[in-house]
Amino acid sequence: MKQIVPVHLCCFRSFIGWIITAETARGLFFTGIGADREEAISAFRTAFPHLSEAAGRVETEPHLPAGSAAALIKAYLESGPRLRQVWQELAVLPLDLEPTPFQKRVWQRMRQLVPGETISYGRLARECGSPGAARAVGAACAANPVAIVIPCHRVIRSAGGLGGFGWGLERKQALLDWERRFC
Repeated sequence: MKQIVPVHLCCFRSFIGWIITAETARGLFFTGIGADREEAISAFRTAFPHLSEAAGRVETEPHLPAGSAAALIKAYLESGPRLRQVWQELAVLPLDLEPTPFQKRVWQRMRQLVPGETISYGRLARECGSPGAARAVGAACAANPVAIVIPCHRVIRSAGGLGGFGWGLERKQALLDWERRFC
């Protein structure tokens, strides 16, 4: 019988909407964004219906546990001029993911992108050793379960268009604009 791992959920408001984080003792495994708290929580339950019983109550601001992924993501989204400093902590936040080998390469490279920096899908494919795999990079971005922490919003089309973002292009643009403002 498989043991259920305890899941800690936190939810907070940000300039891009309500964000929910889900983490185990090993690390963060999900971030979701919703227009309101209920929509953010629903995003988690839709992505992980089998974990509903493992998840305890949802901690909501201002009661975010110190040192939690949620507290760090919230600090990042409120950091303003300290953006790059806070990103250094967020970029090494422990994750509890099971990516494919290709996803792992793509996600690791994305975590090296600093705020204000963007990269095209094609260039990211080349840098990950798979020239011509721009669409596969797009699929890896779409499969990214921890938006912001693995900053898929920093991956754009080679012609400069936004491409895609699972939480909406308006949010992707808002994140990019905010990062550029402070970098």
